Amino acid sequence: LNLFWQRLTGLVPARVLVPAVALPVIAFGALAFHPTTPVDRLSFLDVAGGDSALVQLADGTNLVVQGSGPADQVARAVDPALPVWNRSIDLAVLAAADDTALTDLTALAGRESIRQVVRPSTGFSDVTENRWTANLATRPMGVVPVDPGYPGGGSLSLGGGKALAIYPLTAVPKQGRAAALEASLAVRLTDGPVTILWASALPADQARLAASGVPLSAHVLKLVGRTARWGLDPTFFQQVNPSIIILSSGVADRFAAPTPGTLDLLGNRRVYRTDLDGTVVISVEATGLVVETGRGP
Repeated sequence: LNLFWQRLTGLVPARVLVPAVALPVIAFGALAFHPTTPVDRLSFLDVAGGDSALVQLADGTNLVVQGSGPADQVARAVDPALPVWNRSIDLAVLAAADDTALTDLTALAGRESIRQVVRPSTGFSDVTENRWTANLATRPMGVVPVDPGYPGGGSLSLGGGKALAIYPLTAVPKQGRAAALEASLAVRLTDGPVTILWASALPADQARLAASGVPLSAHVLKLVGRTARWGLDPTFFQQVNPSIIILSSGVADRFAAPTPGTLDLLGNRRVYRTDLDGTVVISVEATGLVVETGRGP
């Protein structure tokens, strides 16, 4: 090997040869032996007019929980956070069952490499479903349809003591003075001793979750959806008992207002709004949860 190196340096100056050999080796090593994130990180993205979160686990797994949100804005927020050695989203969960949400997810799947999707099986128009099907023909991915009428939902193991529980809520037609309710999925991530819950910003949906008997306790509660009357159902909030609340993007709507008693429930909790605080990043560390925002810690 020494003889080979001597002959090679006799033909090419060492000052040229060393960088030419070393740089590709370093680059290859960075790709082949990339470091994983030392802690799990949840980024509640600052996406105008939508709800989207990127979950990055320490083993390199990337998850997206999507309520709705323009695909260009979500992709713009997600792209810088994805490492060069893993540009794929392993799992995307669509929490809302309306045409806008599925249209946004279809567009996002056209921009990002998504391996698997969990989504409501119903609640969308034929036109929107046809667009989704056409996209699957060009960008195949695994799809797990969840029936919003199936009680209890299901659970996906993420390995290492981590799991994702899906709680479906069926649509409810307008009855008397009560407004109609769209189908949706509540999502509960168990990350070791820490739990995070994504749930509808509608108190009526929350009440149905509370009455269903599914586990709801969570350290972090993210409200999802745009509605003129967002809020918190007291029984639901008592069961969740979160220490950190990330409010829905719909709170920023000038026509939106909280239901009576909601602000009282929020009074003694840490509350964040992505429209005011920017992207909210929560790191799951050995000492507990560390929160950073676009404005700093």
